[in-house]
Amino acid sequence: MNARPAQSFSILRTWWMACLFAVVTTSFTVWLRVLVYRPGDPPLLMLFLIPIMFSAYVGGMWPGLLATVVATLEGIYYLLPPQHSFAISRANVAGAATLILDGVLINVLVTLLRSNRDRLKTEQLRADELKAALDRNTMVDITRRKQAEERAVWLASFPERNPNPIMELDAAKELIHYVNPTALRLFPELVSQKLRHPLVAGLQDFIVKLQASSEEVLRREVEVGALVFAQTITHIPETGRLRVYSTDITALKRAEATQQRLADIVNSSDDAIISKTLEGIITSWNPGAQELFGYTAEEVIGRPMLVLFPPDRLKEEADILARIARGESLQPYDTIRVRKDGVTVDVSVTVSPLTDSEGRIIGASKIARDITVRKKIEARLR
Repeated sequence: MNARPAQSFSILRTWWMACLFAVVTTSFTVWLRVLVYRPGDPPLLMLFLIPIMFSAYVGGMWPGLLATVVATLEGIYYLLPPQHSFAISRANVAGAATLILDGVLINVLVTLLRSNRDRLKTEQLRADELKAALDRNTMVDITRRKQAEERAVWLASFPERNPNPIMELDAAKELIHYVNPTALRLFPELVSQKLRHPLVAGLQDFIVKLQASSEEVLRREVEVGALVFAQTITHIPETGRLRVYSTDITALKRAEATQQRLADIVNSSDDAIISKTLEGIITSWNPGAQELFGYTAEEVIGRPMLVLFPPDRLKEEADILARIARGESLQPYDTIRVRKDGVTVDVSVTVSPLTDSEGRIIGASKIARDITVRKKIEARLR
Protein backbone atom coordinates (compact mmCIF):
# COMPACT_ATOMS: atom_id res chain seq x y z
CA MET A 1 0.00 0.00 0.00
CA ASN A 2 1.23 3.45 -0.88
CA ALA A 3 0.30 6.34 1.34
CA ARG A 4 0.90 9.98 0.46
CA PRO A 5 1.15 12.61 3.24
CA ALA A 6 -1.43 15.33 3.04
CA GLN A 7 -0.22 18.79 2.02
CA SER A 8 -0.95 21.83 4.18
CA PHE A 9 -1.95 24.19 1.40
CA SER A 10 -2.87 22.80 -2.00
CA ILE A 11 -1.75 25.99 -3.77
CA LEU A 12 1.81 25.65 -2.45
CA ARG A 13 2.65 22.45 -4.29
CA THR A 14 6.10 23.46 -5.53
CA TRP A 15 9.23 24.50 -3.68
CA TRP A 16 9.64 27.77 -5.54
CA MET A 17 6.07 28.83 -4.79
CA ALA A 18 6.66 28.18 -1.10
CA CYS A 19 9.83 30.29 -1.22
CA LEU A 20 7.99 33.06 -3.02
CA PHE A 21 5.30 32.91 -0.34
CA ALA A 22 7.98 33.21 2.39
CA VAL A 23 9.59 36.27 0.77
CA VAL A 24 6.28 38.05 0.16
CA THR A 25 4.81 37.48 3.64
CA THR A 26 8.06 38.42 5.41
CA SER A 27 8.57 41.56 3.32
CA PHE A 28 4.94 42.53 3.87
CA THR A 29 5.39 42.25 7.65
CA VAL A 30 8.59 44.31 7.54
CA TRP A 31 6.91 47.03 5.50
CA LEU A 32 3.99 47.17 7.92
CA ARG A 33 6.48 47.70 10.74
CA VAL A 34 8.30 50.36 8.71
CA LEU A 35 5.05 52.23 8.05
CA VAL A 36 4.27 52.62 11.75
CA TYR A 37 7.91 53.05 12.85
CA ARG A 38 8.87 56.32 14.51
CA PRO A 39 12.39 57.41 15.47
CA GLY A 40 13.10 56.18 18.94
CA ASP A 41 10.65 53.25 18.75
CA PRO A 42 12.06 49.79 19.51
CA PRO A 43 12.59 47.77 16.30
CA LEU A 44 10.47 44.85 17.59
CA LEU A 45 12.39 42.32 15.47
CA MET A 46 10.61 39.49 17.29
CA LEU A 47 7.49 40.53 15.35
CA PHE A 48 9.09 38.89 12.29
CA LEU A 49 8.92 35.48 13.94
CA ILE A 50 5.27 35.35 12.85
CA PRO A 51 5.92 35.22 9.06
CA ILE A 52 8.92 32.95 9.71
CA MET A 53 6.75 30.46 11.58
CA PHE A 54 3.97 30.68 9.01
CA SER A 55 6.41 30.18 6.10
CA ALA A 56 7.92 27.13 7.80
CA TYR A 57 4.48 25.69 8.46
CA VAL A 58 3.15 25.97 4.91
CA GLY A 59 6.39 25.40 2.99
CA GLY A 60 8.82 23.50 5.20
CA MET A 61 12.26 24.23 6.65
CA TRP A 62 13.94 25.83 3.60
CA PRO A 63 11.21 28.43 2.96
CA GLY A 64 11.22 29.10 6.73
CA LEU A 65 14.98 29.66 6.75
CA LEU A 66 14.61 31.91 3.71
CA ALA A 67 12.03 33.94 5.63
CA THR A 68 14.50 34.18 8.54
CA VAL A 69 17.24 35.55 6.27
CA VAL A 70 14.88 38.04 4.59
CA ALA A 71 13.50 39.22 7.95
CA THR A 72 17.01 39.69 9.38
CA LEU A 73 18.38 41.57 6.36
CA GLU A 74 15.35 43.83 5.94
CA GLY A 75 15.14 44.46 9.71
CA ILE A 76 18.79 45.52 9.80
CA TYR A 77 18.39 47.69 6.71
CA TYR A 78 15.14 49.46 7.59
CA LEU A 79 14.84 49.41 11.38
CA LEU A 80 18.24 49.13 13.10
CA PRO A 81 20.41 52.25 13.22
CA PRO A 82 22.04 53.38 11.10
CA GLN A 83 18.93 52.93 8.93
CA HIS A 84 19.07 52.17 5.20
CA SER A 85 22.35 50.43 5.71
CA PHE A 86 23.45 46.88 6.39
CA ALA A 87 25.91 48.17 9.01
CA ILE A 88 24.88 47.23 12.53
CA SER A 89 25.91 48.68 15.86
CA ARG A 90 27.20 46.48 18.66
CA ALA A 91 24.12 47.32 20.73
CA ASN A 92 21.87 45.73 18.11
CA VAL A 93 23.97 42.65 17.35
CA ALA A 94 22.31 40.73 20.17
CA GLY A 95 18.82 41.51 18.82
CA ALA A 96 19.70 40.43 15.30
CA ALA A 97 21.40 37.27 16.57
CA THR A 98 18.39 36.47 18.73
CA LEU A 99 16.11 36.85 15.68
CA ILE A 100 18.27 34.45 13.70
CA LEU A 101 18.51 31.87 16.49
CA ASP A 102 14.80 32.08 17.26
CA GLY A 103 14.04 31.79 13.54
CA VAL A 104 16.17 28.66 13.21
CA LEU A 105 14.63 27.19 16.37
CA ILE A 106 11.12 27.90 15.13
CA ASN A 107 11.98 26.25 11.79
CA VAL A 108 13.22 23.12 13.55
CA LEU A 109 10.18 22.93 15.81
CA VAL A 110 7.69 23.57 13.02
CA THR A 111 9.43 21.03 10.78
CA LEU A 112 9.19 18.43 13.53
CA LEU A 113 5.51 19.26 13.98
CA ARG A 114 4.91 18.96 10.23
CA SER A 115 6.77 15.67 10.09
CA ASN A 116 4.81 14.29 13.03
CA ARG A 117 1.54 15.51 11.55
CA ASP A 118 2.27 13.95 8.14
CA ARG A 119 3.36 10.71 9.80
CA LEU A 120 0.10 10.54 11.73
CA LYS A 121 -1.93 11.25 8.62
CA THR A 122 0.02 8.63 6.69
CA GLU A 123 -0.54 6.04 9.39
CA GLN A 124 -4.22 6.91 9.49
CA LEU A 125 -4.45 6.59 5.72
CA ARG A 126 -2.71 3.22 5.82
CA ALA A 127 -5.02 2.10 8.59
CA ASP A 128 -8.04 3.13 6.53
CA GLU A 129 -6.70 1.31 3.47
CA LEU A 130 -5.97 -1.79 5.52
CA LYS A 131 -9.49 -1.74 6.94
CA ALA A 132 -10.96 -1.33 3.46
CA ALA A 133 -8.80 -4.21 2.17
CA LEU A 134 -9.94 -6.42 5.04
CA ASP A 135 -13.55 -5.52 4.26
CA ARG A 136 -13.04 -6.41 0.61
CA ASN A 137 -11.36 -9.71 1.45
CA THR A 138 -14.40 -10.87 3.38
CA MET A 139 -16.31 -11.08 0.08
CA VAL A 140 -13.49 -11.81 -2.37
CA ASP A 141 -14.04 -15.57 -2.60
CA ILE A 142 -17.76 -15.21 -3.24
CA THR A 143 -17.16 -12.43 -5.77
CA ARG A 144 -14.53 -14.41 -7.67
CA ARG A 145 -16.70 -17.49 -7.75
CA LYS A 146 -19.65 -15.47 -9.00
CA GLN A 147 -17.50 -13.79 -11.65
CA ALA A 148 -16.21 -17.18 -12.82
CA GLU A 149 -19.75 -18.51 -13.08
CA GLU A 150 -20.90 -15.42 -14.98
CA ARG A 151 -17.93 -15.69 -17.35
CA ALA A 152 -18.66 -19.36 -17.98
CA VAL A 153 -22.26 -18.52 -18.81
CA TRP A 154 -21.12 -15.63 -20.98
CA LEU A 155 -18.67 -17.79 -22.93
CA ALA A 156 -21.22 -20.55 -23.32
CA SER A 157 -23.67 -18.09 -24.83
CA PHE A 158 -21.44 -17.46 -27.84
CA PRO A 159 -21.99 -20.75 -29.67
CA GLU A 160 -25.58 -20.93 -28.40
CA ARG A 161 -26.46 -17.56 -29.93
CA ASN A 162 -24.23 -17.76 -32.97
CA PRO A 163 -26.29 -17.57 -36.20
CA ASN A 164 -23.94 -20.03 -37.91
CA PRO A 165 -23.70 -23.81 -37.34
CA ILE A 166 -21.07 -24.82 -34.75
CA MET A 167 -20.15 -28.40 -33.82
CA GLU A 168 -17.63 -30.29 -31.73
CA LEU A 169 -17.02 -33.92 -32.64
CA ASP A 170 -14.67 -36.87 -32.34
CA ALA A 171 -13.99 -37.90 -35.92
CA ALA A 172 -12.03 -41.02 -34.92
CA LYS A 173 -14.97 -42.39 -32.88
CA GLU A 174 -17.58 -40.83 -35.18
CA LEU A 175 -19.26 -39.09 -32.26
CA ILE A 176 -20.81 -35.63 -32.28
CA HIS A 177 -20.45 -34.11 -28.80
CA TYR A 178 -22.01 -30.71 -29.36
CA VAL A 179 -24.31 -29.08 -31.91
CA ASN A 180 -25.50 -25.51 -31.46
CA PRO A 181 -29.17 -24.50 -31.95
CA THR A 182 -28.55 -23.01 -35.41
CA ALA A 183 -27.10 -26.28 -36.72
CA LEU A 184 -30.04 -28.25 -35.28
CA ARG A 185 -32.53 -25.82 -36.79
CA LEU A 186 -30.96 -26.03 -40.25
CA PHE A 187 -30.15 -29.75 -40.14
CA PRO A 188 -32.33 -31.64 -37.62
CA GLU A 189 -31.06 -34.94 -39.04
CA LEU A 190 -27.44 -34.07 -38.22
CA VAL A 191 -27.28 -35.93 -34.88
CA SER A 192 -28.82 -39.12 -36.24
CA GLN A 193 -26.72 -39.22 -39.42
CA LYS A 194 -23.53 -38.32 -37.52
CA LEU A 195 -20.46 -38.11 -39.77
CA ARG A 196 -22.44 -39.32 -42.78
CA HIS A 197 -24.13 -35.95 -42.97
CA PRO A 198 -22.74 -33.77 -45.84
CA LEU A 199 -21.94 -30.94 -43.41
CA VAL A 200 -19.34 -33.04 -41.56
CA ALA A 201 -18.53 -35.80 -44.04
CA GLY A 202 -14.84 -36.38 -44.73
CA LEU A 203 -13.59 -34.83 -41.49
CA GLN A 204 -11.62 -37.98 -40.61
CA ASP A 205 -9.11 -36.99 -43.27
CA PHE A 206 -8.65 -33.60 -41.63
CA ILE A 207 -7.36 -35.14 -38.41
CA VAL A 208 -4.51 -36.72 -40.37
CA LYS A 209 -3.80 -33.40 -42.13
CA LEU A 210 -3.81 -31.45 -38.85
CA GLN A 211 -1.54 -33.96 -37.12
CA ALA A 212 0.86 -34.06 -40.07
CA SER A 213 1.13 -30.27 -40.38
CA SER A 214 2.15 -27.50 -38.01
CA GLU A 215 -1.10 -25.66 -38.62
CA GLU A 216 -3.81 -25.67 -35.98
CA VAL A 217 -6.61 -24.60 -38.32
CA LEU A 218 -7.73 -25.89 -41.71
CA ARG A 219 -10.45 -24.56 -44.00
CA ARG A 220 -12.71 -26.05 -46.63
CA GLU A 221 -15.99 -25.47 -48.47
CA VAL A 222 -18.87 -27.95 -48.44
CA GLU A 223 -22.19 -28.11 -50.27
CA VAL A 224 -25.27 -29.24 -48.38
CA GLY A 225 -28.12 -29.35 -50.86
CA ALA A 226 -28.51 -25.85 -52.30
CA LEU A 227 -26.41 -24.30 -49.52
CA VAL A 228 -22.66 -23.71 -49.53
CA PHE A 229 -20.68 -23.38 -46.29
CA ALA A 230 -17.14 -22.19 -45.61
CA GLN A 231 -15.79 -24.22 -42.68
CA THR A 232 -13.00 -23.48 -40.21
CA ILE A 233 -11.79 -26.70 -38.57
CA THR A 234 -9.76 -26.54 -35.36
CA HIS A 235 -8.10 -29.51 -33.67
CA ILE A 236 -8.18 -29.63 -29.83
CA PRO A 237 -5.07 -31.63 -28.82
CA GLU A 238 -6.21 -32.11 -25.20
CA THR A 239 -9.35 -34.00 -26.21
CA GLY A 240 -8.51 -35.04 -29.78
CA ARG A 241 -11.76 -33.44 -30.93
CA LEU A 242 -12.51 -31.16 -33.85
CA ARG A 243 -14.40 -27.90 -33.60
CA VAL A 244 -16.15 -26.99 -36.82
CA TYR A 245 -17.39 -23.46 -37.47
CA SER A 246 -19.54 -23.17 -40.60
CA THR A 247 -20.47 -19.92 -42.36
CA ASP A 248 -23.18 -19.79 -45.01
CA ILE A 249 -21.61 -18.35 -48.17
CA THR A 250 -24.40 -19.38 -50.55
CA ALA A 251 -25.28 -15.80 -51.46
CA LEU A 252 -21.61 -14.96 -52.01
CA LYS A 253 -21.12 -17.97 -54.28
CA ARG A 254 -24.21 -17.05 -56.28
CA ALA A 255 -22.98 -13.48 -56.63
CA GLU A 256 -19.57 -14.73 -57.76
CA ALA A 257 -21.19 -17.03 -60.31
CA THR A 258 -23.39 -14.21 -61.60
CA GLN A 259 -20.40 -11.90 -61.80
CA GLN A 260 -18.43 -14.54 -63.68
CA ARG A 261 -21.29 -15.07 -66.16
CA LEU A 262 -21.51 -11.33 -66.76
CA ALA A 263 -17.74 -11.16 -67.21
CA ASP A 264 -17.91 -14.02 -69.72
CA ILE A 265 -20.66 -12.20 -71.63
CA VAL A 266 -18.65 -8.98 -71.71
CA ASN A 267 -15.46 -10.72 -72.76
CA SER A 268 -17.15 -12.75 -75.50
CA SER A 269 -19.11 -9.81 -76.95
CA ASP A 270 -18.13 -8.47 -80.38
CA ASP A 271 -19.22 -5.01 -79.25
CA ALA A 272 -16.84 -2.69 -77.42
CA ILE A 273 -17.90 -2.55 -73.77
CA ILE A 274 -16.11 0.11 -71.74
CA SER A 275 -16.63 1.53 -68.26
CA LYS A 276 -15.40 4.91 -67.04
CA THR A 277 -15.58 7.16 -64.00
CA LEU A 278 -17.65 10.34 -63.75
CA GLU A 279 -14.43 12.16 -64.65
CA GLY A 280 -14.20 10.22 -67.92
CA ILE A 281 -11.29 7.96 -66.92
CA ILE A 282 -11.40 4.46 -68.47
CA THR A 283 -11.66 1.68 -65.85
CA SER A 284 -12.42 -1.44 -67.93
CA TRP A 285 -11.89 -2.49 -71.54
CA ASN A 286 -13.13 -5.74 -73.09
CA PRO A 287 -11.62 -7.67 -76.05
CA GLY A 288 -14.34 -6.22 -78.32
CA ALA A 289 -13.08 -2.71 -77.51
CA GLN A 290 -9.54 -3.78 -78.36
CA GLU A 291 -10.74 -5.20 -81.67
CA LEU A 292 -12.69 -2.04 -82.54
CA PHE A 293 -10.24 0.67 -81.42
CA GLY A 294 -6.87 -1.11 -81.58
CA TYR A 295 -5.79 -0.33 -77.99
CA THR A 296 -5.06 -3.08 -75.48
CA ALA A 297 -6.54 -2.80 -72.01
CA GLU A 298 -3.11 -2.02 -70.53
CA GLU A 299 -2.74 0.90 -72.95
CA VAL A 300 -5.98 2.72 -72.14
CA ILE A 301 -7.12 1.83 -68.60
CA GLY A 302 -6.44 4.90 -66.48
CA ARG A 303 -6.45 7.25 -69.48
CA PRO A 304 -9.30 9.65 -70.39
CA MET A 305 -11.98 8.53 -72.79
CA LEU A 306 -11.12 11.56 -74.93
CA VAL A 307 -8.33 9.54 -76.59
CA LEU A 308 -11.11 7.99 -78.72
CA PHE A 309 -12.74 11.31 -79.71
CA PRO A 310 -11.89 13.23 -82.88
CA PRO A 311 -11.00 16.90 -82.24
CA ASP A 312 -14.34 18.21 -83.52
CA ARG A 313 -16.34 16.00 -81.10
CA LEU A 314 -14.54 16.61 -77.80
CA LYS A 315 -17.54 18.51 -76.43
CA GLU A 316 -19.62 15.33 -76.68
CA GLU A 317 -17.85 13.82 -73.66
CA ALA A 318 -18.68 16.70 -71.33
CA ASP A 319 -22.37 16.46 -72.28
CA ILE A 320 -22.35 12.67 -71.82
CA LEU A 321 -20.78 12.88 -68.36
CA ALA A 322 -23.20 15.60 -67.26
CA ARG A 323 -26.24 13.54 -68.29
CA ILE A 324 -24.85 10.40 -66.64
CA ALA A 325 -24.25 12.32 -63.38
CA ARG A 326 -27.96 13.26 -63.45
CA GLY A 327 -28.89 9.58 -63.77
CA GLU A 328 -29.87 9.71 -67.44
CA SER A 329 -29.17 6.95 -69.95
CA LEU A 330 -28.21 7.71 -73.54
CA GLN A 331 -30.13 5.70 -76.11
CA PRO A 332 -28.17 4.39 -79.10
CA TYR A 333 -26.90 7.23 -81.27
CA ASP A 334 -24.51 7.36 -84.20
CA THR A 335 -21.20 9.15 -83.85
CA ILE A 336 -17.56 8.96 -84.88
CA ARG A 337 -14.54 7.78 -82.88
CA VAL A 338 -10.82 7.49 -83.58
CA ARG A 339 -8.84 4.25 -83.61
CA LYS A 340 -5.28 3.90 -82.29
CA ASP A 341 -3.94 4.17 -85.87
CA GLY A 342 -5.74 7.53 -86.32
CA VAL A 343 -8.45 6.18 -88.62
CA THR A 344 -11.97 7.32 -87.80
CA VAL A 345 -14.71 4.75 -87.39
CA ASP A 346 -18.50 5.08 -87.40
CA VAL A 347 -20.03 3.66 -84.23
CA SER A 348 -23.42 3.37 -82.55
CA VAL A 349 -23.04 4.22 -78.85
CA THR A 350 -25.20 3.45 -75.81
CA VAL A 351 -24.27 4.90 -72.41
CA SER A 352 -25.79 3.97 -69.03
CA PRO A 353 -25.01 5.02 -65.44
CA LEU A 354 -23.07 2.66 -63.15
CA THR A 355 -24.10 2.57 -59.48
CA ASP A 356 -22.58 1.11 -56.31
CA SER A 357 -24.30 -1.11 -53.73
CA GLU A 358 -26.00 1.94 -52.19
CA GLY A 359 -27.38 3.19 -55.51
CA ARG A 360 -24.94 6.09 -55.92
CA ILE A 361 -23.79 6.85 -59.46
CA ILE A 362 -20.06 6.17 -59.69
CA GLY A 363 -19.47 6.05 -63.43
CA ALA A 364 -20.81 4.98 -66.81
CA SER A 365 -20.96 1.88 -68.99
CA LYS A 366 -20.54 2.40 -72.70
CA ILE A 367 -21.35 -0.02 -75.52
CA ALA A 368 -19.98 0.87 -78.97
CA ARG A 369 -20.84 -1.06 -82.14
CA ASP A 370 -19.04 -0.71 -85.46
CA ILE A 371 -21.56 0.56 -88.05
CA THR A 372 -19.06 1.27 -90.83
CA VAL A 373 -20.67 -1.28 -93.18
CA ARG A 374 -24.15 0.08 -92.49
CA LYS A 375 -23.00 3.63 -93.19
CA LYS A 376 -21.46 2.56 -96.52
CA ILE A 377 -24.69 0.83 -97.58
CA GLU A 378 -26.72 3.90 -96.62
CA ALA A 379 -24.36 6.09 -98.65
CA ARG A 380 -24.77 3.88 -101.73
CA LEU A 381 -28.54 3.90 -101.42
CA ARG A 382 -28.53 7.67 -101.39
